[in-house]
Amino acid sequence: MNPNIVEGKESHLYPEERMVPMYDWLEYFLKVAQRLEQEHPLKFSVEGNQYSRLDYWQGLAYKVMTQQPMKAALDELDKFLFERDHPGEEPRLLGGVPERHARVVPHKSQMDDFVRHLPKAFKAKMTEEIFHAFCTTALELGLVEKTIYVLIDYTHEWFYGEVCPQNEAELTGSNKGPGTKWGRKYGALMLSSGTTRLFCGLFLSKKGHSKVPDILQAIDLLKSWGFSIEHVTGDREISCYDVMSSLLAQGTFYLGSIKRLPKEVKKAIKAYLAGTGKSVVAITLHPTPTCQYDNGLLQCYLILKPDRGKRVGDLQAEIAAGTLTEKKAMEHVHAFVTTMRAPRNKRRWASWGLGLVRRFSKRWRIETGFRDIRRHVPASRARNAATKTLLVAFQMFAYDCWQLQRALHRKLRRVPKAWRVGPTLERFCSRIEDQVRVGACTI
Repeated sequence: MNPNIVEGKESHLYPEERMVPMYDWLEYFLKVAQRLEQEHPLKFSVEGNQYSRLDYWQGLAYKVMTQQPMKAALDELDKFLFERDHPGEEPRLLGGVPERHARVVPHKSQMDDFVRHLPKAFKAKMTEEIFHAFCTTALELGLVEKTIYVLIDYTHEWFYGEVCPQNEAELTGSNKGPGTKWGRKYGALMLSSGTTRLFCGLFLSKKGHSKVPDILQAIDLLKSWGFSIEHVTGDREISCYDVMSSLLAQGTFYLGSIKRLPKEVKKAIKAYLAGTGKSVVAITLHPTPTCQYDNGLLQCYLILKPDRGKRVGDLQAEIAAGTLTEKKAMEHVHAFVTTMRAPRNKRRWASWGLGLVRRFSKRWRIETGFRDIRRHVPASRARNAATKTLLVAFQMFAYDCWQLQRALHRKLRRVPKAWRVGPTLERFCSRIEDQVRVGACTI
């Protein structure tokens, strides 16, 4: 399902924007919602009301794509649509106090009721369908390859409401929240292919529950969508025996940083600082009593690297001079772990390990994605976890639209380098507003 191209009716387009087609992402969102509604019919009805179900989806699509608060987005869309369909006229005045006017789209309270009445299973299916549609579209447009690697990380959506038995299981304590210690902890997956990166999975990590089933389910979905996963990359919170052994049993390699807590890692770092160990060593991780998945012994490789700008010889000299203790020196050594196969020739292990560390350094892309989806839209005040998860997925929907539009700019050739960067997030959202205002899109 490819999005349709919007005619360039907007004013003040940049030269590079005239060379790249702008897709109708609002119509694309409506197609995804309507297709899902046909496959999973909604039991509640809005018949008899002033607005149809399409009006609600249109308002929600505009709020998602312009990254505005719900009230501001609906009021702006109502103004644009009325001026477009009734030029020179004034909205019909309704009776009552305070003064009210007839609307073309629902207002905020009606939209909140519509989203609230969506079934929990429908919201979960829509989250999955959003990522499926984008991955399929990116493949059809040739913007990503079938062989990808996946980044996994966690993000928090802070909670400021009352903690009660109904929502306590969905919340996680943290000391990083601004003015609160509670938040919902979300795990997100991002696929990376060349210079294109897209969010492709989202799940709520609940307190006391293993993260392995959610990660494996997301990886299985990507494979069922036609992707071949080169490896999965995660940080120290992801790198544990349960995740690595379960992914390897599924046939997926893992690369990530690891904590210094396992005794095998501590022993390797001490030998590395003493000069008796190498920077890349083969280790065996054993399942501990706290592990929930026993897949046997895990054969993996540990890669050790000092801080940037330092060499292991510098740390050894400081330890010998007594200016640095061994315990403090261990804090300056970063440990990485991988389940990939090492070269047969051990002389190539050091260069192979450094190459994997450089590949791991691209993990910042998913953290940048988290910051981007929070730059414009304010935090949702949804109390229900399913609704909150759906709105976070909508933020990722807008991010993926922006990334696909930028990927089209990177395909330009024989143009200034600045033209291949693509639009900023602010510019992308403003073009969506211009399309609605001038009637260039189908909404």
